[in-house]
Amino acid sequence: MEKLIDQFNCMIHDLDPNNKLFSHIYVQHVDVRHCWINELRDGKYHKYWADEFHPTKKGFKLIAKKFHCVIKNLTPIPVRDNQNA
Repeated sequence: MEKLIDQFNCMIHDLDPNNKLFSHIYVQHVDVRHCWINELRDGKYHKYWADEFHPTKKGFKLIAKKFHCVIKNLTPIPVRDNQNA
């Protein structure tokens, strides 16, 4: 599952116009893979994971904090008027 999520994140990352690969696509990639502890030993992951796919309330708060940081630092994207194009 980790490999699948890593590949998906790479694909989304490549769409982010900040990477200069696809400047016409308006996507902001927010990588949240490293927000939580995935340590299985001693059950440390239970603080952040409710099950294999869903974070706990504490885990969701970390995601929200990451999104908040990204959103507050976004710059406006110029929008073209396609009616006259």
